[in-house]
Amino acid sequence: MKKLKVIMISFLTSGFLTLNSFAAEVTLNGEFNGGWQSISNSYGTENSQEDGNVDLTYVEELENGMSIKLRLRQKVDGSAQQNVKISTPSMGSISFGDDDGAVDPVDNKVPSIWNDGGASKLVNGMPSDYKDGDYGNNVITWHAPSVGGLSLKAGLTKGSGASGAAGEGDVTTLSASTTIAGVSLAFGTAMFDKNAVEVADAYDSTFLTASTSLSNAKIGVGFYDSGKTNGDESTHFGISLPINDVTLNMVYSEVDETSGHDPSGYMIGLGKNLGVGEFTVEYHMADVTGVKAGEVETWRLGYSFSFGVNLIPYMN
Repeated sequence: MKKLKVIMISFLTSGFLTLNSFAAEVTLNGEFNGGWQSISNSYGTENSQEDGNVDLTYVEELENGMSIKLRLRQKVDGSAQQNVKISTPSMGSISFGDDDGAVDPVDNKVPSIWNDGGASKLVNGMPSDYKDGDYGNNVITWHAPSVGGLSLKAGLTKGSGASGAAGEGDVTTLSASTTIAGVSLAFGTAMFDKNAVEVADAYDSTFLTASTSLSNAKIGVGFYDSGKTNGDESTHFGISLPINDVTLNMVYSEVDETSGHDPSGYMIGLGKNLGVGEFTVEYHMADVTGVKAGEVETWRLGYSFSFGVNLIPYMN
């Protein structure tokens, strides 16, 4: 907490030195994601999913190089979120409010075309105890200036639950990402205090991902350790390959359980970008228990639409 206070004071000090406005921009952006799916048994989730938001974003550029970004988000489920991000050339940026933290934006290098696919659960029906620390709307996240291609992030979500109840503990996230010899690397941890998400012992989830391009294909691998007592570890391999005007995606996943059968599975999907939207068709097969009754087959049809409009492109 002391380090975060020092960072905040440095930002405010550098920002108040020169507050003359240089340029401002107001944009309206939005997206809508959804899909239908057919699942072979009760291991899967609900048969349809929808998600989306409309963002009103205001960006103010100051003459001293500092910028302030305010985002107001309205979700399709009726909830509203707010975020403000302050950036300086020397200190990087710090955001307040609704934010993904330091891990969630960088822990998925495995190609996947399902819009709601999680970083460590790319095959439907596969178990995963790994958590990325993206909880709550009262988050402080610091993005350090990139040095030699190395990007560092740190986030903190303060617990607000009652004593001994879920939500009491803090969640701290740390991540680093860089590119070496054409290979994009990212690693980090989400540290959960006791009772941070559920009433349980404290634990640290960790991840390591790598991806690269070979001609037009993108190949990625991810390793995830839940850090929980009796929790699991998972490994995922993925490839994305454009074929004519569609994209072929394939993912293979393995989960190392502490006892019993180690689940495995794969996903094969085709995606089509139409400019205004994207459509995907996927087939998932998960072997959860090692017997026929524990196999989970899933067919998915997904879609995603987005837009962006400059309301005030420039003003003095």
